[in-house]
Amino acid sequence: VELGAIVLVLLDAGLRLGECLALRWGSIRWGEGPDDPRRAIVVDRTRSRGGELEETKSGRERVVALSRRLRESLAALFEQRKETDGVAAVKGDALLFPRVDPSNLRAGPWRDLCNAAEIGHRALKDLRDTYASNLVSSGVPLAYVSKQLGHADLATTARHYARWCADEYREPPRLQPGEVPADLLARLGIPAGLPTVVPTATPESVEEDTSEVGEIASSFDGGPSGNRTLDPRIKSPVLCQLS
Repeated sequence: VELGAIVLVLLDAGLRLGECLALRWGSIRWGEGPDDPRRAIVVDRTRSRGGELEETKSGRERVVALSRRLRESLAALFEQRKETDGVAAVKGDALLFPRVDPSNLRAGPWRDLCNAAEIGHRALKDLRDTYASNLVSSGVPLAYVSKQLGHADLATTARHYARWCADEYREPPRLQPGEVPADLLARLGIPAGLPTVVPTATPESVEEDTSEVGEIASSFDGGPSGNRTLDPRIKSPVLCQLS
């Protein structure tokens, strides 16, 4: 459950690993339910290399939209942590991932997951890049993505992700009731990463999708060679069943 939540925080919220490790339970805005689009994560601290709490890279607080599947994953972690470690472990100032060592995470569980998925070596930062590049290529405004990523200015975002913008105007896919832009990742078939996450899209449902989201997913080629972003069309049996 914990590893699944970490992967989804990086993939569906685009957080840096240090920001993920600094999240406290009080940072989660659950909303009134999974269909409340006001659900969000408040990012105001980082733990570089898993160390002490520090200011974020930009020095500013930001509010990042919380996808449905990420909310569900965090809710499962909350219940597990409360059951195993007690109520104190889920109080507002308690860390979501207090015992995670970044080096061990990269060398152990994350590497094993990539091997099981047969996708070769992938850096954890690829999840943040996947988040950004897929939203941009779907037509989500670059300014919105920049704000979600916590970049100092729009130029920084453009330098890394403007190449994913379509040459011609592309209207963003319409959000369904209760959705936030990050929910598009599940609709595009971007795998969630771990079996602890309840499936939201299967290979069959992606192939049968005739909506504008399905069209974008089928036409997207993963970008220039050598980029750091995962190809959303990867159909590893492991990752597909973990969507």
